[in-house]
Amino acid sequence: MADQYVVKVENGNVKLYKSNGSYQRQICSGAVSAVVNGDEVHCTMSNGRVKIYGVNGSYKREI
Repeated sequence: MADQYVVKVENGNVKLYKSNGSYQRQICSGAVSAVVNGDEVHCTMSNGRVKIYGVNGSYKREI
């Protein structure tokens, strides 16, 4: 079974955790909210743009 992840936004920093609670990495900063969608993390920034990262922390694109 593939790993499952959750994100937490603290003071604009998006932090990725495994579903068992173990911290993995910081994904981005300056976000107001974030969600995990499959193997991607979608970070909504304060300007309304959405930055998309892989769960490995790699930047993919901005929409």
